[in-house]
Amino acid sequence: MDEVEGGSEESLICELCKVHPTSYEDLQAHLRGHAHLVMVERSEVAKRSVYIRGFSNVPSAKDDLYGVMSQFGGVVSVAVVSSDSAVYALVEFATVDSALSALRHSPPLSLHGHTLTIKPRILKTDKIPKRAVLQHRKKRLDVAGGAGVMESVGEEGGKKEMAKKSKTQKRKERDEMVGGIRLNEQAAAALSAAHSIELQLETLASHCRLGNTTAEDQLTLAWQLQAKFHRLLPSCVVVPFGAPFSGHGTVSSDCDLSLLSDPSPLDLSLFIGPAYLPSHLHSVWDRLQTTRPMPAVEGESQQAGEVGMKEILAVLLADPSYSAVWALPSARVPIIQFMSGQLHCDLSLNNRLGPANTRLLGAYMNFDPRMAVLVPCVRLWVRGWGLGRRLLNNYAMSLMLIHCLQHTTPPVLPCLQEPGVWPRNMAWIGSRGLSVEKSISLGGWDCSFTDPRSLLPSSNTATPARLLLHIFKYFSEEFSFSEHMVAIHTTSPL
Repeated sequence: MDEVEGGSEESLICELCKVHPTSYEDLQAHLRGHAHLVMVERSEVAKRSVYIRGFSNVPSAKDDLYGVMSQFGGVVSVAVVSSDSAVYALVEFATVDSALSALRHSPPLSLHGHTLTIKPRILKTDKIPKRAVLQHRKKRLDVAGGAGVMESVGEEGGKKEMAKKSKTQKRKERDEMVGGIRLNEQAAAALSAAHSIELQLETLASHCRLGNTTAEDQLTLAWQLQAKFHRLLPSCVVVPFGAPFSGHGTVSSDCDLSLLSDPSPLDLSLFIGPAYLPSHLHSVWDRLQTTRPMPAVEGESQQAGEVGMKEILAVLLADPSYSAVWALPSARVPIIQFMSGQLHCDLSLNNRLGPANTRLLGAYMNFDPRMAVLVPCVRLWVRGWGLGRRLLNNYAMSLMLIHCLQHTTPPVLPCLQEPGVWPRNMAWIGSRGLSVEKSISLGGWDCSFTDPRSLLPSSNTATPARLLLHIFKYFSEEFSFSEHMVAIHTTSPL
């Protein structure tokens, strides 16, 4: 785990990269960046490696070192480096324990009649080769994109490969660029074949939307983590939240998880089960139910108060299936970040507001079918102009989109926390026979809202293209950022 220190924003530092971010947002952006992740990978390799000198630079030196060092465990690689001033070797083991055994061995080992000097391998953090960063970016995009949906500009191999491309190839690639994002051949062909802007928007949205398989993987990961944490917390649940579970995740969506150490019946009713999940995940949920029963909330001895971030961190560090594990204990919402395969995960402890926000945003995102087109296209535009992460993350963009569509004429979206005169779906209310409003308080915050099924669809018939034009015009000409704030819980100006 790399070290992140600092109790205040002024003292934030990533000890691994020697970087001093100016805010927690900048720190999180740095920790998710390719350069930092390359350093994390190299740090892990360095922990499993040793530096050796004192041997003769004979042709068999590499094989001889391999034989000598194999007594401590599996050897992954041996690299002999020869220069004018010295000859040394870097030996990488399969495990950290093997490297420690080699360092602690006594008496000193000898080879070719010379005593070997074995030291820890020192990781150089002053400079990261550009090629290593590019290769890491390409590896993450190849996996995260599933079928190869999107690939950022300049991430195919570096300047040398770009220089070899003909003018025709470069012209073709420019033709496949949309807002600074390069689409794959299938997406570019589909976009070219679309004969109207409406079809083009639908094509872009379908190729940027998060696939069902990725969302299923995130739900399965939450279930697997829950099983691991049961040793510490017998009644715990792990709740996935964020864009994939509000129904409109994109290929760039991370995996956000909340570990509820001692869930209440209200927690289980809100965040566990098909009512919380998008419809395409219901079958996955049913399948997971057959692998292990859900924990009982009542009747079990709990020691949740004794388990904190350190204990959770220890479980993740001890499992080789998770990599790049590090903690941000001083963040506004303390989290543990880690990689599961190529999936970037953020795990928080007893964070109920995150899943509650997912419920609310999911209700808005699924209220009108045009949101399925508008959300991915606006996110693509934000990413293409380099406004993502630090300036405008997906959550902020979603709030802006909902706010704007609450202020069209007539409104496309209602205010679920203040429905006002929005027409009610009396057929649904009558068949349900239940109160539309719910009173839900989490951590002192009112998280209740009107069930969207109790409201009739919008009478606004504008196409997604017209609404997209309205969104850009609203925030560039009508909305005053200096006088008002974006809010979705009320239609009154704030």
